Amino acid sequence: MVVELVPVPQAVLPIAAFREYLRLGSGFADDALQDGVLESALRAALTLVERRAGVAVLSRGFRFSARRWRDRAGQVLPISPVSAVTTVRIIDGDGVAREVAAGGWRLVLDGRVACLEPLGLLPAVPRLGRLEIDLVAGFGASWEVVPADLAQAVFMQAARFYEQRGGGEGGLAAGVGALLEAYRPVRAGFGGAAR
Repeated sequence: MVVELVPVPQAVLPIAAFREYLRLGSGFADDALQDGVLESALRAALTLVERRAGVAVLSRGFRFSARRWRDRAGQVLPISPVSAVTTVRIIDGDGVAREVAAGGWRLVLDGRVACLEPLGLLPAVPRLGRLEIDLVAGFGASWEVVPADLAQAVFMQAARFYEQRGGGEGGLAAGVGALLEAYRPVRAGFGGAAR
């Protein structure tokens, strides 16, 4: 499971660009009146796009946790693009955490796939325990560095959420799935590395 450690700061969200995308009126005293609704639609769309594509659009911290290593000879990280792994820890059944020394592993990047590769073997996860990997993932810290197809997918999905804020059908906006297809993780093998 991957969880966001710190949400995208409001200042980084492209609220003004999204307002233009929706062709909302501007130049009025109450231009910012809809900003809260626009922010909510953008955050929801960002979450949906990131989950469907297996990517972090904007850079921030995440935590990956699992009950066991997929393979003690290397752990593929389920989100991309990863720029850094900050902490690797093993937590026992009593909740006591033990950090795995940074000299015991390295981050290996292969295209969009990131793998935590041990220098030796990754330590065993105790029964009823779990592993946690804190990492930084995303294309960059500002909206300007987001790939155009992902930015378009977020705006298209956010527009759907904005238009249906009073209720309506859920799901992907038309065309979003096609834009995300190039980013979707590919599963291969019989239990080996994925993506």
